[in-house]
Amino acid sequence: MRKAIRTSLMLAGLVIAFGAASPLRATPLLPGQTVIPDLQNPTAGVVIAFTSQPFTSATFSGTLRASVVRGNATGTLTFYYQVTNNASSLTSLQTLSNFNFDGFMTDAFYRSDAFFGFDIIGTEIPSLADRASDGRTVNFTFTAGNPTGEINPGETTRSLGIRTNATAFTTGISSVIGGGAATVTTFQPTVAPAAVPEPATMILLGTGLAGVAAKVRKRRKATKSDEA
Repeated sequence: MRKAIRTSLMLAGLVIAFGAASPLRATPLLPGQTVIPDLQNPTAGVVIAFTSQPFTSATFSGTLRASVVRGNATGTLTFYYQVTNNASSLTSLQTLSNFNFDGFMTDAFYRSDAFFGFDIIGTEIPSLADRASDGRTVNFTFTAGNPTGEINPGETTRSLGIRTNATAFTTGISSVIGGGAATVTTFQPTVAPAAVPEPATMILLGTGLAGVAAKVRKRRKATKSDEA
């Protein structure tokens, strides 16, 4: 019963957070859930990180591009990915696995435009997106014949998005899987550090506490004098 309540509250939070951010339909992705990612082209935000990483295994090679975009209206982060399988690869690619989204709400989708450093408009659309039961990993899966098939040699995916309620990020990892696996450094959400008081604020606080202590001592002395 409690688990059902927690899941319902988390889903309600997703609807509020993502509904306020964009009028487009979102696909909330809860831990242990599998969804069909929908097509969305959210309005522009600010790119705060970008990387383009080559990857290689015994049977394939390619490039994984990743970026972090801060929403103009909400300040929350969306993590974008795009995979290119080199024409020289011997095998197709089936899965892009991204780590670590534990503790954050997520929403999986893909774009139809060139976006935030992804200057290639890819053709390959994910058939499914799933999230591990512990919430840590979000996967995009490309299944043969559904809808555009696997990522064959020489092909590039559409821009793949994972929208979150995070406001900070750090270094993460992503793995490309298909007849082998290759892992590269990308990005992941993290908890924003607590605000540190300014030195002037600390001085004022210390002065105020000292003043309170002085008043307490003065009252104690006055009380002792009256008793005497």
